[in-house]
Amino acid sequence: MKTKSRLQLIFYLLLALTVTTGTYSCKSKKKLAQEQAEAGYNRKVARAKADLESIINRTSDWTLDEQDAKIDYIKGLEINDQEVEDLIIAAERTVLEQRALAEEAEEKAEEKVDEELSSEARNLNDYFDQIAGAGSTAQSKSLINEVLGLFASPDTPVLIVIAKNGDQKDYDRPTTIQKYLNYLRDQKKSLNRVENVALDNSGKIKELELVRKSIGY
Repeated sequence: MKTKSRLQLIFYLLLALTVTTGTYSCKSKKKLAQEQAEAGYNRKVARAKADLESIINRTSDWTLDEQDAKIDYIKGLEINDQEVEDLIIAAERTVLEQRALAEEAEEKAEEKVDEELSSEARNLNDYFDQIAGAGSTAQSKSLINEVLGLFASPDTPVLIVIAKNGDQKDYDRPTTIQKYLNYLRDQKKSLNRVENVALDNSGKIKELELVRKSIGY
């Protein structure tokens, strides 16, 4: 009887130990999972702050579109952190400022190109009139050589608009700048003016579009 009681006691002790160990193990796993989740969240917050600060300080290599995408991604993480929220606002403001500066620079560049093309057109129109009105072969030859120096090659295409209807244009038979300059020299009259000038990377004219002076602007 004593032996049976002793065995029962041992059984209950082992059962209690098993339950205690299992409970402790379960609590340890939960604590570990919680610690891992907190560590992951902290890393996410730190990464978000670093990315936002690089945008604000303009030290990132991302394009403006990529910066916008990064900000949207961080906003989608729904991080409950006031510093992150403040950084998001500052980063969005920085991107807007950069876009405004980029647009302003682009507008200035376009204005500069337009001014250069306008100046080029005026110069060409003057040259054409001078060649047509040259008083000697030597003078016309000298002027023609000066004009050819502005073009990528003597075979640069010249398109002449002979009629316009809205955006629709009718062209005369295509020619080259060399042939057109010779035509001005021989005909002694300049009937066309510069409509458009296309430049290559070296600043030389790669295509010229003229329009009849009689068509008007």
